[in-house]
Amino acid sequence: MRVCVRSVLLFLPAVFFAVTAIAEGPAASFTAESVSGVSALSVWFRDTSDPGSSVITAWAWDFGDGSEEDPFAALPDPVHHYETPGTYTVSLTVTTTEGTDTVIQTGLVTVLATTVFRVASANTSGTEDGLSWATAFNTIQEGVDAAFGAGGGEVWVARGSYTDSINAGTVDSNLGDDYCVVWMRNNVALFGGFSGVENTRQERDPVSNPVIINGENIRRCIIVNADSSSMLDGFTLQNGYVTGNPAEGGGHVCIVCSLHGRPPMSVYGKHRTG
Repeated sequence: MRVCVRSVLLFLPAVFFAVTAIAEGPAASFTAESVSGVSALSVWFRDTSDPGSSVITAWAWDFGDGSEEDPFAALPDPVHHYETPGTYTVSLTVTTTEGTDTVIQTGLVTVLATTVFRVASANTSGTEDGLSWATAFNTIQEGVDAAFGAGGGEVWVARGSYTDSINAGTVDSNLGDDYCVVWMRNNVALFGGFSGVENTRQERDPVSNPVIINGENIRRCIIVNADSSSMLDGFTLQNGYVTGNPAEGGGHVCIVCSLHGRPPMSVYGKHRTG
């Protein structure tokens, strides 16, 4: 018996698969710090968006208070200052080459009505409650303490040089006998530049009405142990004095807080080792 074996060649057509990457658009998201407090309230926003398959090329914030001209609205991590009491909805739109996305956080920011306390070193009326210029406190710290005790507020300071001496150790035992002119507190906004007759903050003129926090080379100018709900605006800090670690600064000390540029504010100080 003869067996014939034949080779069979099978020719199959070539199959090509085209793999196309699917572009992913962005997914907008953000966080915010210090979203509740008295006016003027500073809120720090941080972009946490997922750019997808591209990179984010533009940010557009709507802070909810009608401030479309805010130059910080195009930054990824802006600080925004809320002046008027109310509840605000904030949105962020991010843009990439693959598209845009918007996230909205309804009622995110709450700005509370504030009580204004006034400070004028020239007040000699003998009555001091800080509720009018005629009855203004003589020292900045009195205004700070009154605003803090009221749950927060603004302190308007009239022109002059302030040289008060506060033992910070009586407020925070970790600081020991550390003296300063002003101890800043949460939810208290300090504004300098008043002449002593203004009815609104917008009337002040820090250039014409300089307010100096003067350490007289024997004490710190300010100690800040507060969050971003506190504010210092329109002051000159001069002749601050500390001993010890030069990293602590000559005119001021900032403990567990962030400083954001909000002029006008100038700082002059010195450090001594003995």
